[in-house]
Amino acid sequence: MAISYRKYKKKITATVRLNGECLSLTFPSKTEAEQWSRRVDIAIRASLSNPDRPFNRQDFLPKKAISKKEMLLKEQEKQNSNIPNIEWTLKKALQHFTYTKLESYKSYEETLNRIKKWQKSPIAEIKLKDLSPEILYAYVNEQIDAGKAPQTIKNNIFIISALFRVATSAKTRGGWNLLSLDNPVKHIELPKSRPNRQRRLKIGEEQALFDALAECSHPEILPFVRFALETGMRKSEILGITKGEINQTPQGFEIIKHDTKNGERRTIYLSSRAVNAIKPLYEQIKDKSLNEKLFKITDNQIEVNFTKARNKINSNDLRLHDLRHEAISRLADKNLSIGDLSNQSGHKSMQTLLRYVNVSERNIREKLEQLQ
Repeated sequence: MAISYRKYKKKITATVRLNGECLSLTFPSKTEAEQWSRRVDIAIRASLSNPDRPFNRQDFLPKKAISKKEMLLKEQEKQNSNIPNIEWTLKKALQHFTYTKLESYKSYEETLNRIKKWQKSPIAEIKLKDLSPEILYAYVNEQIDAGKAPQTIKNNIFIISALFRVATSAKTRGGWNLLSLDNPVKHIELPKSRPNRQRRLKIGEEQALFDALAECSHPEILPFVRFALETGMRKSEILGITKGEINQTPQGFEIIKHDTKNGERRTIYLSSRAVNAIKPLYEQIKDKSLNEKLFKITDNQIEVNFTKARNKINSNDLRLHDLRHEAISRLADKNLSIGDLSNQSGHKSMQTLLRYVNVSERNIREKLEQLQ
């Protein structure tokens, strides 16, 4: 090994020779030259004892200066890479869509999860200009063959349709101005929805479910399910309840949702059983800020704990969303009007609301007898 220094016009040139490497660099002072020489020496010796970390001479030489022209070209390239074009892959387009449009969606988390699944799909590597109806139609058939529910398939496809609606809209309408593109979803047949589920809780099933939920690891899963069965609220609505949305009046407690899935203000009136379900949780946040969430349990924790509990009682066909059907059907059993049901459930469409109402046979028979 040889480290040498040469002085020329008040500057010091240091040279390091070791193991076939030879590096030279000029410094304004000998101190700087010596410090650099020691670092190079240590790095070369470390590479000799550890072949997995080879010596890289570029780490000890100054970076090549970038001209102003090169800097401008790089900046222009960076800007152009963020401007949507038909050469973008679906993956990149979905990423841009997520950053620029997704925040306005009511079902943000659910939509984001669907986007992430698309980004992992082989279809994500296809360019926008090449994403044809045939490709998406093949995807639909694959999902059908895999046993996916028709509504799940449609919800996934609607993500692609929403993306293309933005992509093909003019900039003046908030779009990407890719007017040469055509929305491929418009040209495929989507699976027909299955008949409405008639799943109601069986005799003794509710208490068995409560008992199983009480043994789950998360303490909030039982009050969540109790509250859901009493109100018929959507899962996302319940998880979004804040202290500021809980209001007590002389008539009782209510939840005031200012921004619902349908974009309208809604007041959900709570029964005494609904209040009792969340009272311990409310006591924990009543002295905190108005934005404090009532439930701390996450969407995934709900799914995991609910599935574990329902399987434990051999109710494997019971879905979490069935609780909403059950709750709305119970409200209908209590003779609430269609308007009252719509207010409690948040459905704007009567056709959609009626799909959720599965009135019990006993209730129908009792009313039939009253008419005689």
